[in-house]
Amino acid sequence: TLSLHDALPISILPFSIDAVSLESRPLVSALIDDIAGGLSKFRTLTVLARGAAEALATVPDPRDIAVRLKAQYLIQGTAQEGSDGLR
Repeated sequence: TLSLHDALPISILPFSIDAVSLESRPLVSALIDDIAGGLSKFRTLTVLARGAAEALATVPDPRDIAVRLKAQYLIQGTAQEGSDGLR
């Protein structure tokens, strides 16, 4: 049986959304929530609080973020809006 101490800590960094309209940004936020929710179903992972990663959004080096959050893995993403929708 896995304990909370055995689970790998993972953090989802805020997605880069420079080319996304203001109307689509809530969809990107919902996508991040869905990813976190899906990953939290794995007993081998501990998804760290989203606010902790957002507080470190200005730190340029993801390795520094991982150290500060004590995260084993980080997820980074980019959202783009094209003629065929959000991707």
